[in-house]
Amino acid sequence: MAPNEWSLAWEGDHGLLAQPFRQGASLGRGDALQPPAALSLYWQTAQPVPEAVRVYADAGALPQWQDIPLVRGGGRFDWRSAPLTADMPNLLWGKFAPPVRLQEWWPKLQPLFWILLMVLCIEAVGYNLHWWSLAREKQQIRQTMTSVFHETFGGEVEVVDAPLQMQRSLARARHAAGITDDADFLPLLERVAAELATQAGSRVTGLRYTGGQLDVETSLPDRASFGTLQQRLSAQGLRIRILNVKEDGGAVAAVLRITVGEAG
Repeated sequence: MAPNEWSLAWEGDHGLLAQPFRQGASLGRGDALQPPAALSLYWQTAQPVPEAVRVYADAGALPQWQDIPLVRGGGRFDWRSAPLTADMPNLLWGKFAPPVRLQEWWPKLQPLFWILLMVLCIEAVGYNLHWWSLAREKQQIRQTMTSVFHETFGGEVEVVDAPLQMQRSLARARHAAGITDDADFLPLLERVAAELATQAGSRVTGLRYTGGQLDVETSLPDRASFGTLQQRLSAQGLRIRILNVKEDGGAVAAVLRITVGEAG
């Protein structure tokens, strides 16, 4: 709106009025000679009275209304193409926003959906083939180990866990021949003691050995030292479990449960 003017969007028999304090006021019915009653009432009670009403309508003569000066402002006003100013509220945002209509976006999203579905299917098939290959390889290894066990210790023994049974049978055979086994107390203790000796501030407070399992109660300066010790012992083919970790003054105490076998 221009200063000291009102703006009227006129459709020939009705329209909307814009005033400094009111936007889009509906005026009711009128014609080329008779203004809408609401517009006449607004004009008569205006303080101060504007200089003119700027009319936006289709090309043609302006309405001939007595006592209301009119000036042409331009073509017909269409709210759908009107420019938006920064202070206008957006009724399509926030709590006034319309709900998302998936059916409108589906034609655009459908190709992407099928591509993602194909990728997931290919990935799933690949994982299953990889799993099947590993399972088959594991089964073949078990069969080979079972066959080696039967060839070595006789076929009358039922094989449940070939590596463990082979380890125990080999230990019994070594003991029968007067040879120590890697899972015996002294060989285990020797390997653990050699590694503990490399850890500054290490201290052993107790030992327990039962059936190839050595429990070492020890304390080290910090938790990181236990991780380093576990890695070094695992690299030697020992299986390590760290139990009952607790703070002990300025050190960390724990129980190392050590057995012979693959690190796990």
